[in-house]
Amino acid sequence: GASVACIAAMHGSDFEDREESRLEKVVAMLPYILERVDRRHRRQGVAVAIWNKEILKEGFLAKQSKHLQHWRTRYFVLTPHYLGAFKRSGDWRQATEVLRLSECTTVRSCDEKGSDKALRVDTFRRSFFLMASSVEEKEAW
Repeated sequence: GASVACIAAMHGSDFEDREESRLEKVVAMLPYILERVDRRHRRQGVAVAIWNKEILKEGFLAKQSKHLQHWRTRYFVLTPHYLGAFKRSGDWRQATEVLRLSECTTVRSCDEKGSDKALRVDTFRRSFFLMASSVEEKEAW
């Protein structure tokens, strides 16, 4: 910017080259920095605002964990914009998982999990596997 140009005029073009190089390094690091923030954000839980009047559906589903592939029961809340998973019903301060519906590419039955009660939700980043208590409950979701 103008301040870099003023300082560069006083110190020569070598200063401007160093500043430009530093900026290029920061820009190159952005994906790494954002990934670290994203991982930390996911570990700490995601803060979302759930308004009762926006809830389209809510209830318990089992969700398969990403790394260990364990099934964990979570309380899911569907709004017009999000599908959120919480450890307990009514405690909506921090979600364990939040899917932005605009990022969901497909939602379908998931026969590969060996149950007719399984759902698969695909996003741009990964697939989520959910299990309902019954086929009727799966279809309702």
